[in-house]
Formats: sequence, C-alpha cells, structure tokens
Amino acid sequence: MPLLARTLVAALLLASAAPATAGAATPFDVAPHFTDDVVVNTGDATQSPADVGATSYATTAAMAAATTEECRNGGPDGPLDIDGLPDNGLFALTDVHPAVQLGFAEGNNGSNVWRTSVDGENRTIEAPDQRYSRVVLLVASAQGESSIDVTLSYSDATSGSVLNIPVSDWFTDPAVGAYSLIDGMDRMDPAGTQCFDVDDGAIFGYPIEVNPTKTLTSINVEKDDASGSFLLLFGAIGEKPELTVDTAGLGTGAVVSGEATPFIDCDSDGGDCTQAWDPGEGTTVTLTATPDTGSVFLGWSGACTGTGQCEVTPDRERLATAHFGQPVELDVTREGEGSGVVTSAPDGIDCGSDCTQEYLADLGQEVELTATAASDSRFAGWSGDQCSGTSRTCVVTMDEAVSVTATFAKRPPPDADVPPGDESGDDSELLPGPPVLPPPSAGPDLTAPRLDVTLARRVPGARAARSGLPLSFTCSEACTLTVRVRLAGAAAKRLRLSRGRAVTVAKASATGAAGQAKTVRLRLTRRAARRLKRARRATLSVILTAVDAAGNQTVVRRTVTLRR
Repeated sequence: MPLLARTLVAALLLASAAPATAGAATPFDVAPHFTDDVVVNTGDATQSPADVGATSYATTAAMAAATTEECRNGGPDGPLDIDGLPDNGLFALTDVHPAVQLGFAEGNNGSNVWRTSVDGENRTIEAPDQRYSRVVLLVASAQGESSIDVTLSYSDATSGSVLNIPVSDWFTDPAVGAYSLIDGMDRMDPAGTQCFDVDDGAIFGYPIEVNPTKTLTSINVEKDDASGSFLLLFGAIGEKPELTVDTAGLGTGAVVSGEATPFIDCDSDGGDCTQAWDPGEGTTVTLTATPDTGSVFLGWSGACTGTGQCEVTPDRERLATAHFGQPVELDVTREGEGSGVVTSAPDGIDCGSDCTQEYLADLGQEVELTATAASDSRFAGWSGDQCSGTSRTCVVTMDEAVSVTATFAKRPPPDADVPPGDESGDDSELLPGPPVLPPPSAGPDLTAPRLDVTLARRVPGARAARSGLPLSFTCSEACTLTVRVRLAGAAAKRLRLSRGRAVTVAKASATGAAGQAKTVRLRLTRRAARRLKRARRATLSVILTAVDAAGNQTVVRRTVTLRR
C-alpha cells in the first residue's frame, strides 16, 4: 500500500536519531583520595561548600526537609518542587551513561569528593587491571572553570599522552564531548536549612579514550590552573563496549544473534538484550529481527540500518533498535438516501471505491477526511469514532482503529405549478408552464469559523514547565476552541515519557464570542514539565480545533520549540 509504505519510512526517520547507550561500567576506587563533604544529607552540615558562595549539592531527602519556601510552590506549605541528588548516590542507566554509584548516601556523613584549588596538586587513581574502551572522570568545577592534566598508564609500563581537559563550572553546560551525569539541580546552604530553586548545577562525565589493546593500570589527575577555581572529583569508571538491542514501537517482536557466545535473545518484554565484549577482538554479531503475529518489522536504527539482517561490530558501545509497528485500520462507511464521496489527506481514502486504509498506530498520524455530496444530495453529518457534526471536514488521529460514517441525504425536488386549461372549452393539449420556485431561504450554516492564533514559536523549556505556553486566539464567529499539545514518539521515548508513542503533554479548551480575543495558558502535565524543562531541545505540535454552533470546524496546527 503506497500510504503505508510512506508511513513506514517516516517511522524510521523519527527513530533514527536514537542515541547510543554507554558501555558496561567498572567503578574505580576514588574514596582514598576524598578530602571534603560537599553533599548535604538530612541533618548533616557539610564540611565545606562546593563554592565560596556558600552553596552545596544536596540529596533529594535533604531538600524535602528544608523549611524555607524557595523550593516549594506557593509558600512554606506549598507542594515541593525540588531537584536533588539521588538519596542513595546511584545514578540509573540512561541513554547517555551507564549506572554509576558515587560515594555519598543518606546517613553517610563522610567525605565524598576530592576538592582542591591548588595548581599542580594531583591524585593517582588505581584501575582494576582490565582492558577498556574508555574511562570517564565524574567531576565538576566551582568558582569558574578548572583545567586538569590526565595521564593513563598501562601494564606494559607505557603511558598515554598527557591530556589537558577543561572542566566546566557546575552552573554551566558541559564542555564539548562531555555529558551531564545530572543537571538542572537545585542547591542548599552547607548547614542544610535553606533550599535554593535554581534548576541548575551539575556533575559532569568526561570520557577519555583508552588504548583497547592494552591493560590499564592507573589514571593520574592533576589540577593545571591557578585561577582559584575548585576542582571537584566525585569518581571514575572504566567502560567496556556493550552491544545493546532494544525494541521500539507499538508492535512486538524478537531479536536474536547468530553467535553462540555471548548470545542476544531479546524480545519486546526483555530477555538477554545486552552483552559486553572485550575491546579489540574484532567480533562481528549478526542480528535477526522477527515480528510477532499482527505486527510488522519496520527496520533498524542506531548501529543497524535497513530492513534485513544486520551485522555489527561491538568495538565500542553500540545500540541497535528494532522497530516493530502495529497497523491499524481507518474504515469509512457511507449511509443515507443521498450520494457522495469521502476523500482523505494524505491520500489513501477515496470512498467511492476505496473506503479502507491502514496506518501505523506508532505515528499517531492525523488524517483529514472531506465529505463531498453529489449535485442532487447534501452532506448530513458525521458519526462514529472521533467525528461528529456537519462540517464537511473531520480530522482523526490514527493511534488506534477508527470507524467513521458519513451520511448523505437527498435534496427535495423543486415544486412545479401547472397552469389551468383554457376556459373557452378548448380541449387542446395543456402544456406545462414554467416551474414556480420556492422563495429563497438562508439554509444550513456550512461555513467554518475563521481562526486566528498567536503563539510563540520558541520558548525556554524552564519557563514552559513553570508557567505553561500562553496562546491567544480570535474566532470570526462564536466558537469553542480545544487545544492538544503533542510530543512525537521519538522525542517522547528520549525523554522517557513513553516507549516510542506520541504523547499529549498539554490540553485546554475555551469559548470565545465573534471577534473576541481570548488568552489560554497551556499547562504541561507535571511529568512532562519535569522532563521538558531539562531537555536541550524539544519540538511540540499544537493542534487547535475551533467549532461553531452549527458544528462546522476549523483545524489549525502550529509548532513550538522548547530550548534550554
């Protein structure tokens, strides 16, 4: 089917930007080098603040215990709005980094960081004797950017080149090539009594490439600036490359590898989906995807492409995602004594003759149906799923099977008035006179309202999360406006709002008189707000539907880009 083929390609394009996961992590023992406590626990006054401005990191529990109103909405008794460190010091696996355990936790009031402002001061971190694809230093800087020199040493008594690395201030973005282990945090005073709602602050991961053919033994880290900034070293890990298989989409299926050891056997419910390899072995893994009954295999993204078997070399962290779609059917039925056709945009329905079309539920594609009556008929209205009223157009969202009925009625024939015969008795054939038409009438209102919309195209994510999206609209006649704000499936999955399905993140409704300008504030759901305020970039689709008293509707679409 041409339309289904096009939607399959669109699905792959949406998913192709899926980021690679980090490799299997081996923690290095940094605790012998810890000098300070910069993380506030419940009831714990830190040994030293992170910066000279007397602010510190804090666990979520410590922030929740604060009595000041800065981290609460609406005053001291309002709901909490906090972003702290995980209470157990464990940062869960994400698309960016592996699971990482740092040296702090609730109830542990000891030192948890090497903190220094001294140019030339250094520490040597012993590494478990293994081969790695890279190591990651978990660091931040306070009072401005720091600079460090890093030297890797191997078991054959050789050393890598000295690497000079800039470490970003904890209230800025990470340097190029680094990532945020956590970002958008609030902070506290060292005494643990006052919380500051700043939605900033971070701990960064700085990856360093390692020679994968050699066994790493140690890492030397030296502060290399006299700027007065404070280097904060929280930990270090070594990573081996992993091949991870994931499944995406509303369909289901399984992926298996052709190699006996290690073996990938992953389906939509889990299984053996991740295996680690020693770097430098040159292993090639063949992956085969098989859809379950009722699903279709759409293709690969990430480390694999195309729609057939995939061969991938796990010489570094690799993520291969198999996309399984769920076809759903749009079924259009015509009823009534009249006649007409229903067509769709995009093409696919031409009913008439072609009244059924398959779409991918994964895309949540919007299809506009248009009813056109024959010359001797009129369109009487819609019924069924998602369609109602007498407007000729209706928009359906194909995230599930949809059945729609269009009713066409016959127009009544015009009345005829035949003149009487000649009173003189002439019995010649009577000829019909001209038809007498009924007086003109206003008829049904078939004109959709005109909808003018004002909506910012770019909005800071933190502002949208806090205050919503302001929208103003004007209808040409009295109307009811409904608004849905949607996030595409790939973005929703990246932000952990769904497994790959488009989601609604805000909705609202309002009424307006003819020509009256009204303002609506689109408030994000609480879960979406927490995710989107930290996103570097996210594009939202805004669908506005205005309906007048006669049921005629106008649909307007806008996009809004959220930026950090």
